[in-house]
Amino acid sequence: MTILSPMHRRVRVGLDFPILSVAATILGGVVFGRGAGGVWGPFFGVLSFAFLFVVMTSFGISDAGKLIAQGFFILLAAIFYCLKARTN
Repeated sequence: MTILSPMHRRVRVGLDFPILSVAATILGGVVFGRGAGGVWGPFFGVLSFAFLFVVMTSFGISDAGKLIAQGFFILLAAIFYCLKARTN
């Protein structure tokens, strides 16, 4: 969504919401295509991403650093899921 500010500059809002919602769902342990998962996993995924972004913002980390950290946590969640699936 593009909004014109009072100074007639374009402000881009909400462009990262789709990727954040998918990332929080994956981090919460919901498996796409099989319908496996619950409500509490994505809820805690959203809370963990929100906490992560608040901490990184307070340390002054740029948006690129936040995206790298987000990708790293998604990678860790995928590795953890694969290791858990092997033991079952």
